[in-house]
Amino acid sequence: MILSSALGVVLLLGAAVAARVPAPSLQKIAGAPWSAWVGGVLGAAYAVAVVLLARQLGAATLTALVVTGQLVCSVLLDHFGLIGFEVHPAAVGRILGCLLLFAGLLLIWRF
Repeated sequence: MILSSALGVVLLLGAAVAARVPAPSLQKIAGAPWSAWVGGVLGAAYAVAVVLLARQLGAATLTALVVTGQLVCSVLLDHFGLIGFEVHPAAVGRILGCLLLFAGLLLIWRF
């Protein structure tokens, strides 16, 4: 896992150098919104969780959990207009879609 993460960092740095992206100033880093910091921590936690749970859960269950979680979270972000998203109410279709995602997740997990 450490090797994979280190390789990812090296590739990202290489891509930034190749694209000639300037390094941000300390002031800009300090001024990053809270969501950027939380996103970084959650992204790292996600990567660790996937590595630790993949073999135990299996590919289908893990993927179903990830997709269901991402789409339910997206509906909530849209509904409440969080972190700068435009408000899109969680209408019946979106709620039904989330319920169907949960049903699919349960079917994949149990069978």
